[in-house]
Amino acid sequence: MSQLFIVTDVFNITGRGCVVGGRIQEGVFRIGDPIKILRNGVVEGKTTITGIEMINYSSRSIPRDDNIGFLLRGINKEDILAGDIIMAGD
Repeated sequence: MSQLFIVTDVFNITGRGCVVGGRIQEGVFRIGDPIKILRNGVVEGKTTITGIEMINYSSRSIPRDDNIGFLLRGINKEDILAGDIIMAGD
């Protein structure tokens, strides 16, 4: 199954790292999933999901069509933009 998430917001949380907000378009994402960040069809970076949260709710996986936030390992706020696409991949 393919996984697709479109970034709408990017935040830096002191002591935690970079959080991207958006909506899952396809598939299910889980903590520990390796992902690729794409911009205009070009891979801009690779990382791992270290946290998944919804407002007042935390889970190990979230299904499609939910607005969520991903905490990403080793990514700075400047490395990702609104409109970027997150896909499964290693």
